Amino acid sequence: MVFPPPWRARCRRRESLGVEPVTQKVGDVNKKWFKMAGLAFAIWYIVSRPEAAAGLVNQSLGGLGSAAESFSTFISAIP
Repeated sequence: MVFPPPWRARCRRRESLGVEPVTQKVGDVNKKWFKMAGLAFAIWYIVSRPEAAAGLVNQSLGGLGSAAESFSTFISAIP
C-alpha cells in the first residue's frame, strides 16, 4: 500500500471540508520583501552613521512637537 505524502493528505482534507487551499499573492510577497529591505536599510544606516541617525530622529521629533503646538494654537483659536 502506498501512502500519500502528508501535504497531499492535508490538501485532500481541506478540500473535503470545503476550504480553499492557501495561496500567496504576488503583492504579499513584494510587501514582505520591501519591509525586510526597509528594515535592513534602517539597521545599516544606524550602524554606519549613528550620529546622523540620531540627528534625523531629533529633527523628526522636533517637527512633531512644533506640529502639535500649531494644532493646539489652531484649536484654541476656534470660538
